[in-house]
Amino acid sequence: MYFDYPLVLWALVLDYYFADPQKVPHPVVFLGFIAKKTEIALRNLANFIFLRFQNKTGLWLSHDLLLKIAGFFGVVILVGTSVGLVSGFISLANYLGGDKAAFLIKLYFAWAGLALGSLLREGRFSLSILKKLEECEKNANSCDELLNKARFSVSMLVSRDTKNMNSTNLNRSLAESLSENFCDAFIAPLFWLLILGPVGLWAYKAISTLDSMWGYKTEKWRAFGFVAARLDDIVAYIPARLSALVFYCVSLVNKNYPVLSLKKVACDARKMDSPNAGWSMSSVAWLLQAKMGGLTPYNDALIDKPLLGDKGSSDWACVKLYTLLSLIKQSTIFVFSFILFIYLILLLFKN
Repeated sequence: MYFDYPLVLWALVLDYYFADPQKVPHPVVFLGFIAKKTEIALRNLANFIFLRFQNKTGLWLSHDLLLKIAGFFGVVILVGTSVGLVSGFISLANYLGGDKAAFLIKLYFAWAGLALGSLLREGRFSLSILKKLEECEKNANSCDELLNKARFSVSMLVSRDTKNMNSTNLNRSLAESLSENFCDAFIAPLFWLLILGPVGLWAYKAISTLDSMWGYKTEKWRAFGFVAARLDDIVAYIPARLSALVFYCVSLVNKNYPVLSLKKVACDARKMDSPNAGWSMSSVAWLLQAKMGGLTPYNDALIDKPLLGDKGSSDWACVKLYTLLSLIKQSTIFVFSFILFIYLILLLFKN
């Protein structure tokens, strides 16, 4: 177990107040580049082996199985690269500059691995456009330019197709993205940072990055991305449930929200194809009494996603989205305060 509380607390402060510098290359961009090159090479190798040996007597490897094996090695390569680079930089800093230099490198990787600040920044930006669009539509004006801006802005935060969405669906898409990424961009990397330090955090980030790039259920990715998707389900399993627990604790201390029913959240979460995605989304839907799920466009197809929350809930107006941003901030402060409290208690008993 790692549990370097000062490192974690400093990383949380840096992420919350400064987010990721927008003009500085981010390690995830490098991982994405390596993932793309690795996927091309391994897919070509799997295709070559299949075409070369498909007519050989006794060959039992199907094309799908070869792609799954290729995807497995892709995960090994990317996770190994991520872990190796982070641990290498930390060791080098420790060798050249001692413990203080190593701490600064650890702090950088911990800060860069948490993405809540960036999520809130991009969420606020998209919401500012959606708010202008909402006001424009109320005045019955022509809003095509604003609608296109809103579609583009929200598309930067979601994997679904926004090109034909109206304002109601754009609002819901932003709400679902912010809710799900409370776990994926904050609770999950924070969990692995606490347990295994910056190296563990970046092992998680590599898996999460591969899932976002390869983990689709389309014909192209179903086999190749199988291992990445299943491994992401495993590493996010506990954090997903912790995210619901955090929202529950916030509902206990903030009387502006109804007390969250974890039983209802669990019931909703089981409706989802993913074992993890529904926990934070359902928590938000119940707390803010706003709908999630329904018909959602992906790759020119409409997917009927399970409905989350109370059936009588309202749509996502902009005022609800502002409340969601506030809820996420309060949840972040709660997590920070809880970790700080544990750290202070340990210091007290240590002394």
